[in-house]
Amino acid sequence: MDDEEWEVAGELDDAFRDRLIREAYEVVAAPEHLFDLQLRVAKAADKGSDAPRMLAPHIEQVGEIFDRVHFAEDSDFAGLSLGPSTEKHGFDTAIAFTLDNALRIVDGGQAHSWVPGETLPDFATGFDTERRQRLRQFVEGRDSRQSMILRIHRTPEDERGVPMVATVREREDQRLIDLRRLSLSWDDPVAAEFATAMGLSTAESELMRYLVEGRSLTDFAADRDRSIGTARNQLKATMRKLGVASQSELVALYAGFSETWRLGQMGPTGSLQSESATQPAAVLADGSEMPFERSGMPGGTPVLVLHGSIEGPFLTPDLEQRAKTEAFDLIIPWMPFYTQLDASEDVLTGVDDFAHRAGMLLDALGIERCVVLATSFSSAYGLAVRAHLGDRISGVVLTGSPIPMRDGRDTATRNPLWRAPLLLARTSPAFLQLLVRAVVRLSMRGETYRYFDRLLEKSPLDRETLRRPDVQAAVRRAFVSRPDRAARGMTMGLLLILQDWSRWLDAPGAPVRVLVGEEDTIHDFPTQLAHCSAHGFEAVGPIAGAGGFILFQRPGLVLDHLRQLSPAGGA
Repeated sequence: MDDEEWEVAGELDDAFRDRLIREAYEVVAAPEHLFDLQLRVAKAADKGSDAPRMLAPHIEQVGEIFDRVHFAEDSDFAGLSLGPSTEKHGFDTAIAFTLDNALRIVDGGQAHSWVPGETLPDFATGFDTERRQRLRQFVEGRDSRQSMILRIHRTPEDERGVPMVATVREREDQRLIDLRRLSLSWDDPVAAEFATAMGLSTAESELMRYLVEGRSLTDFAADRDRSIGTARNQLKATMRKLGVASQSELVALYAGFSETWRLGQMGPTGSLQSESATQPAAVLADGSEMPFERSGMPGGTPVLVLHGSIEGPFLTPDLEQRAKTEAFDLIIPWMPFYTQLDASEDVLTGVDDFAHRAGMLLDALGIERCVVLATSFSSAYGLAVRAHLGDRISGVVLTGSPIPMRDGRDTATRNPLWRAPLLLARTSPAFLQLLVRAVVRLSMRGETYRYFDRLLEKSPLDRETLRRPDVQAAVRRAFVSRPDRAARGMTMGLLLILQDWSRWLDAPGAPVRVLVGEEDTIHDFPTQLAHCSAHGFEAVGPIAGAGGFILFQRPGLVLDHLRQLSPAGGA
């Protein structure tokens, strides 16, 4: 039967009900299946079916299982990416050895003792049958990843092994797997950033060092005069804190952080910057702290930047350099959907609270007036800041701004993959929570493109933007810096779209400009123009050479609008 035959109005057909439940639980093993499932359920709901209500408790349970499942060793954190990898960072360019799809050695490469034509020895995978089976599935193409990280042992006596990266290479009709040694070293500045970002204790950081350097848990226990049992318990506690399920994932997480930290320090020419964005936390008037990033030129034109859900508070090197050259002082607080563990039960109050705290942040930094730049979900926060701070805000620029779904009358014109989870979330927030879990999990596998390529199907420009190395570096840095929080609080951003924004939309205040790209696949320009006209905002567009990620695609244009609306801009 096709979907049309499965979907019925009113009461659900038993077979369709069973199918939906089965597909929901399959999401645990295959997160990318969630997208088609949500489209199917939303389509059934449009026909009057009670599918969302029926499926909601199952979706909640799937979310709980999703968190508890220990994904296979060597599976996750193999490389957070928004597109199929075309570059090989973090490992040697020289191939250690190559396998075919039957685990036979095609080329011994640097492993001179291994003979081409022979099967990879059992000791190479540590006499571990599960690890070998995972490698076999990878080389046979039975999983969709393009790379994986695993530990390879050179001899039967080699207990430590070395971490290697396996990557797919197609040669004519043959699938080959190249293995390269992971070029990892424990770098103290990177390690300090890693420990701070992940909240590691000194002992936990030292344990990470042993693993990264290829030393064993036994070595760690002996050197610290502890029992191996105590060391194992400490390892388990560290893994729980970092949200990983194996030693290989720990090493891969550090590798990813190290790479993105270094990329974050690179200037437009590819060299290390002598000055980089700081990571302070301002002490507010009420005694609380508010973490923020700061880029550009201190003392320049002040801009309160409210970051989006994908890139976090990090900018591309080009944008950082432009801000410095053009004398902008960019203050970028970490948004609530990155800094709190769960979505707030009272989303609107949470936005108002943030706006109040933003005023205290400006006070703490000695900034009397500023212009606001808000992207994506943060548009609601930008409008709330405008409403709360009054004359202290000289103007607001919105990019990639969603339109709130006050009711269902306008949902049919929206991108189906965008609309479906929002429609279902009216029944239960669990639908959105599972969506975020799925996208974050795919990110850690380097497969987020499975979602964004479909979401942005009609915008080649946006898909290309998410594949840019500088944009990917910003995204990786944000996710790796707050991996435990990105998978939860981000749901709040999506939930915001379901709320009534009238308290901010219709509040008096500074001028608002909404920049709309010609390839924006969420809202086209006529829709945004009608929305802006209803609230006295100015819609700018459709902007050539831009889609939904205007800040990355037309940074100079965005800065021009900020300058025009700044306190000194005369707007």
